[in-house]
Amino acid sequence: MSWFKPLIELLWHHFEMEHGDFNDPFVLYGEKEMLEEHLIYTRFEHGDLEHINCPFVGCQWQQAFTINYDLLVKSDLKEMEE
Repeated sequence: MSWFKPLIELLWHHFEMEHGDFNDPFVLYGEKEMLEEHLIYTRFEHGDLEHINCPFVGCQWQQAFTINYDLLVKSDLKEMEE
């Protein structure tokens, strides 16, 4: 699972609840895809508080999140498998 999947699901849930009557569902899918690309290609710093916002004008929905990086050294991975 990608690290950002829960954020995409939160945005999609918001779309369903608040913007489900939108005339063109392809716009909603397009916004979801753009958020996913933003999360993939943006450089986030460890421990910084970040936000995603609803892309629709006038909508105040937002979600805060923090990314924490963990380093697993190859020897640690071998021990975890055993």
